[in-house]
Amino acid sequence: MRGEPVSRTPSGIRASGRPAAVRGAVSLVAALCALALAAPAAAAAEPRPYRAADDAKDVTGAASSADAPELSPGSHTDSVRPGEEKFYAVTLDDTSTAYFAATAAPKPGSPVRSYRDEIEVSLETTGGDSCGDSDAEIRGDLASPLTAWAVRTIGRGSDEDCQAAGPYLLRVERSNGSGGGAWPLEISYMREPGLKGGGSESPSDGPTSTPSHRPSTPTGEPKDASGGDGFASAGAIGDGVWKDRVRPGETRFYKVPVDWGQRLLGGLELPNPEVRADDSRMDYTSSAFHLELFNTARGPVVRRSAQTYRAKFDRTELTSKPVRYESRFAQGSTNMRVAGWQYLVVTLSPELDKYFPEEVPILLRVAVDGEPVEGPEYDGDAAEAGFGVTDRDREMAAKGQTEADASRSDGLRRFGYLGIGVGSLLVVGLGVWTVIARRRPATPAGPFPVPHGAPGGYPAPGSPFGPSVPDPSVPGQASPGRTSQGTPPTGPGPRASQPPSGPQPPA
Repeated sequence: MRGEPVSRTPSGIRASGRPAAVRGAVSLVAALCALALAAPAAAAAEPRPYRAADDAKDVTGAASSADAPELSPGSHTDSVRPGEEKFYAVTLDDTSTAYFAATAAPKPGSPVRSYRDEIEVSLETTGGDSCGDSDAEIRGDLASPLTAWAVRTIGRGSDEDCQAAGPYLLRVERSNGSGGGAWPLEISYMREPGLKGGGSESPSDGPTSTPSHRPSTPTGEPKDASGGDGFASAGAIGDGVWKDRVRPGETRFYKVPVDWGQRLLGGLELPNPEVRADDSRMDYTSSAFHLELFNTARGPVVRRSAQTYRAKFDRTELTSKPVRYESRFAQGSTNMRVAGWQYLVVTLSPELDKYFPEEVPILLRVAVDGEPVEGPEYDGDAAEAGFGVTDRDREMAAKGQTEADASRSDGLRRFGYLGIGVGSLLVVGLGVWTVIARRRPATPAGPFPVPHGAPGGYPAPGSPFGPSVPDPSVPGQASPGRTSQGTPPTGPGPRASQPPSGPQPPA
C-alpha cells in the first residue's frame, strides 16, 4: 500500500510495519496480563492484618485523665505507641457488670520481643482505686494481636467503691518493648444486665470444678470454616471437624456458641509439610503456632501457648471449664463466667512459609460438652447485650457462617417469606374476584342486537334492549309508520334503506 513502511525479514520476505505494530501490541497485552495474574498470586501470600468491627467508632484517648473522651457501649478504634498511656472516661450504673477489652494489633511480621512487648488494661475510680486489670504480652517473638481486659463486677466479694454508680477511668498502656510504630487498638465495651432482685446468685450456682471425664475428640468428614480477621468478623463453627486455610504469619478468629453449664474442647492440627529440608532431623520451627480461647466479652480463658512444629503432623488442644455465673466469684477463675460466643484464635508463624509457601491447611476439632442448664434470671435482655446463646447462633455454627453470611441468609429468608405472603394474597384476591364475577349478572358484549321480527327494525315491545315502541295491535297505540297525530314521519323512514324495486342501471 502506498506510503506504508516496508522492511525485510532475515529470510527476505517483505513485511509491513503494521503487522509489526500489531505484534508489539499483542506482546504488550500479554505482558500486562502476566503482571495482572502475577499480582494476585504475590498478594495472596501476604498475611491479613487484624480488622476491628465495621461499626467501631473512632476515638482518641488522652494522655491526661482530665481530657479523657467518653466511651459508650460498643466498639471503638484508636492506636497506641510504645510507652504510651491513654485514658478514656466511662459512666457506670450500680447494677450492670461492665467488661472492657483492648486488642492491640501489631502488623504481621513486624519485629516484636517476647515478654517485653505487652499492653495493660485497668479500670479505676476517679479516686485512683483499681477495679480490675490484666495484661497480655507477646510470646515467641510472634507479632499477633494482644488482648487484655478489665471488669467491674457487681455482686458479693466486689469492692463497694467499684460498685457505685458514677464516673470511672479506663487506662490502656503499652510497654516500650521493641519500639516500632503505633499499634492499631480496638476497645470493646459490653454491659451485662444485673440479676432480678439485685442479687448475685443464679440458678446455675454449684460446684466450679471441672467434670472428671474428658470430652471426646470429634471425628468425621471436615466441613469448611471461614476464619475472620478479628473478633467481630469471626467465623462460626460448632461440634465437629472443620478445615480452613491460613497464611503464614496470620491470626484467624473462630467463634463457638457455648451455653450455661457447657464447656468447650478445641483442637488445632497442622499437616505434614509440602516441602522438607535436606536434613529432616534439624527441620523444625519454634513458636510455630498457637491456639487461644477467649470468652464472650473477649476475656482470656486459656492463654496462648507457642508450639514447635517439627516438620511433621502436629497438634495442640485446650479444654475449658463449664460456663457458670458464680465462676466470677471463685478463686483462680477461668473466666468462663458468661454464656455466648467463645472465641478460638489461631496464630501461625511467618516462618511456616518454608513448608507452606501460600497457605497452611489446618483442621479444627471442636466439641461442646454437656447439656445446657438454666441460666441467671437477668433484669434485662442479656442476649441483646451479647450474653447468651440463641437458635440463630446455633444455626450459624452448624453451617460454619460468618455474621455477613448469616445476615444474607436472614435477608433471603425474609424475602422468601414476603414472596409467600404476596403470593398468598394474590391467590386469595383471585378467588374473591372469581366469586364476585360469577355472581354478577351477564352483560352482552358489543352493540345491542336487534331482535328478530321487531317491527320496522325497532326493538320488540317490552324488550330490554331499548325503549318500548307503540304496538298497533294494542288499542290506543299508534302505528309504527305514523305519529300520534296520524301524519307520516318526516325524513327517511326505517324502510328508506331498502333497495328500490325495478330494473337497475348498469354499474
